[in-house]
Amino acid sequence: MKTNLSLIFCILIVLLVLSACSGAPAAVPVSVGTTTPVSVQVFDSALAKKMEAEIDKNYPNVYSILVQKSGSIVYEKYYQGHNEDTYTHVFSVTKSVTSALIGIALDKGLIQSLDQPLADFLPEYFTNPELMITADKKAITIRHALTMTAGLNPTDDTLTRWMEHPDWFAYTLEQPMEWKPGEKFAYDTGLTHLLSGVISKATGMTTKEFADKYLFGPLGITNYKWDTDTKGFYGGGHLLYLTPRDMAKFGQLYLQHGLWNGVQLVPEKWVSDSTSSQIQVDDVTSYGYLWWVYQQYDSLNKNAVPAYAARGYGSQHIIVIPERDLIVVITSNPNVQ
Repeated sequence: MKTNLSLIFCILIVLLVLSACSGAPAAVPVSVGTTTPVSVQVFDSALAKKMEAEIDKNYPNVYSILVQKSGSIVYEKYYQGHNEDTYTHVFSVTKSVTSALIGIALDKGLIQSLDQPLADFLPEYFTNPELMITADKKAITIRHALTMTAGLNPTDDTLTRWMEHPDWFAYTLEQPMEWKPGEKFAYDTGLTHLLSGVISKATGMTTKEFADKYLFGPLGITNYKWDTDTKGFYGGGHLLYLTPRDMAKFGQLYLQHGLWNGVQLVPEKWVSDSTSSQIQVDDVTSYGYLWWVYQQYDSLNKNAVPAYAARGYGSQHIIVIPERDLIVVITSNPNVQ
């Protein structure tokens, strides 16, 4: 029995979805950015049964799979007692939400530039002699944090120690510099948590308050939870709990270039820049501003189509395929491997 919902299986699901939705009959029209997607069954039932049989046999960790096409839910199935109102920890999907909030703050002039140093917002940490702050650390910018290129030894290498530390910001910044800022991609949850501090200091609100006012509120996202660190800062890299339908709303917002019910919630250019390659991760994957960017192979049409995704530990996914007007959401139990 395979209990680790690997990226390979996520791709399998997407391939089935692409096949099921290509050439499907049109969904009932809904207004662009509707806060309540209309459920319309256009998903190929035979392929759905094939996918469900594979999940039942090999993947007992799956909580939910939701497919949304052209703004409407076309497939939705829950497991292990979960339903449409069950929120779960989406782990690093939180990072993509943090990215959106940085873009909103930048658009509102609360942040002047992505090239502003983190030290501008958290000076008490960058002047702390106990943290071994070097000139390179002072040169770390918001852009470096968004692209995971700060150069610090990643907190993910010692994740338990980081989360048990009384000050997550301090632990992140006391890590040694392994590379020059901007030189290399290195996945670092602590680095993105610093962005929650940036949002709070720049806006004068908590990250959650800012999200409720400018992102979650307009999207109609109210049934969620967001935990804080020991200092009261909301998790910038994890600790957000969302329902699959609300994850789909967030994906739909990006699919619509930041527009929701006629209002530009996230700047269109920010959406474009965030979901475009800012740095190469490996031969097939790039990273934008806290979004994964890659090519998704479409087995039906024998071609690759651009895709981007918010991904979290334990196989939490928001997969967006613009050319197919398609979103796939997957949530899973991270404790079953």
